[in-house]
Order: sequence, then C-alpha cells, then structure tokens
Amino acid sequence: VAPTTVGPAVGHLVAGDQSVTLGTTATNATLQLGNDGAAPFDFTATAVGGGLTVNPVFGTVAPGATQMLAVTIDRSASAAGPFNGSILVNSAAGNTTIPVTATIDPGPQISGESATPTQIAASGCTAKPTTTTVANVVSVTATVSSTQPLQTVVLHWQYSSPAGPAPRSTAMSLRGTVYWGTFPQQGAPYTGVDWWITAIDS
Repeated sequence: VAPTTVGPAVGHLVAGDQSVTLGTTATNATLQLGNDGAAPFDFTATAVGGGLTVNPVFGTVAPGATQMLAVTIDRSASAAGPFNGSILVNSAAGNTTIPVTATIDPGPQISGESATPTQIAASGCTAKPTTTTVANVVSVTATVSSTQPLQTVVLHWQYSSPAGPAPRSTAMSLRGTVYWGTFPQQGAPYTGVDWWITAIDS
C-alpha cells in the first residue's frame, strides 16, 4: 500500500463581501477577518485614502478565530466631496480589498460679508484683515450656508492702526436669511479695526 502524504495545515482568510460606508458624519467602523483553515496565518492591513487609517495594521488569526479591524477617517484630512478609499488585507492565507466610501462635507460657506458704516475689503472665513473706519457701532452681516446644522457663527475683531489689544468676539444671530453682529467703537489712538467671521457646523 502506497503511503499517504498529508500536506501541511494551512489557514484560510475569510473576509466576506464587506464594505464600509461612512456617509456624511460617521468617522469609524469595524471590519471582521476570519480563519476557517487548519493553521494560523499572519496578516497586514493597509489603509488607502487621505485621512483613512486602520488598526491593527498587522496580526495573527488562529484557526476558527476572528480579528476585528477598526477603520477611522479624519474628515479634515480629506478633500471635500465623494471619498473612495480602501483597506488592503494581505496574508499567505489570501488577500482582499475592502472598499471605504464617504461624503466629505466642505464645511460652512461664508459669503456676502458686509460692514456698516464703511467697508473697504471683505475678509471671509480667515483672519485676512478687513479695514473699517471706526464709528460708534459697526454692524456686520454675512450669509452662511452649510449642508450640516450650524453650531456657531462668530464675529471677531481687533482694533488696529496702531495694533490694539487681543482680538475680541461675539456670537452672530440669524436675522431673516443673514447673520448679524456688531462691535463697538474704540477711541484714540486706534483709527481702524480688522474683523473676520468663523462658522462651525456639526
């Protein structure tokens, strides 16, 4: 009788037909790897896509066991719009690519900034100076839009010419379709004020 040759026990990667959909707000999800083979196997996991990470990035799956992978996206590190990334899992027991999709919110959009009594230039969302002649009260309006609910819209200002004290701020209120806020006059020696608007959504 010829001898029977038995090959070495091997592992087998089981990942199923998995995908990750993070939508517009979720930042994390989990994936599961399995081993329905007869031996353990080592794996590596790699995240592909701006702001996408996976943990752990390597490990061992025993026969009959499972391993969870945590997938996380840093939305601030990804370009606005549709996001298409993936998690690559490689092992001697098999390889798989798991797609990851999301929609990256561009954040609040600020437009139509206006100051009364006198506006020379509009600053937008960053602290690029806007010089405004100081009157008793300066009234500032702007349109702020966002795909997510707005949490805060804030008016900041700092007296200038010469440089004044630290910047100050106040929450702006919604009046009709625009946000409105004011800041007070500051006397001599200041002859101007730099102002800007920031907005945060959920």
